[in-house]
Amino acid sequence: MLNESLRQAIVTNDTVAASKADDAFHQVLIQRSANPDLIRILYENKLKLRWLEMIYFMDCALATASLHEHKAVLAALQAKKHGRAMEALKVNWDESLKRVLKQHTTE
Repeated sequence: MLNESLRQAIVTNDTVAASKADDAFHQVLIQRSANPDLIRILYENKLKLRWLEMIYFMDCALATASLHEHKAVLAALQAKKHGRAMEALKVNWDESLKRVLKQHTTE
């Protein structure tokens, strides 16, 4: 369900909805950490990076890669493999940054 909004936004090429759906996905994970310092730090950083996320979700291929990475996070969580879920989340963040930087440097 969390990923369905992102998938639908990608299919309809709705950049704003894709960014919001991605944010909602990550917010569920962040809030479940129950770590107020982590929540605050990530919130402040996400605000600063909102413009970058909008650029990121303008590219369907980049957004689709994130969608698949989210599936890996969810699968690990459903299997109660928390270490694997954390690694999959790290991959999502790291690879997303690499993709957007590559996109920016090739334009």
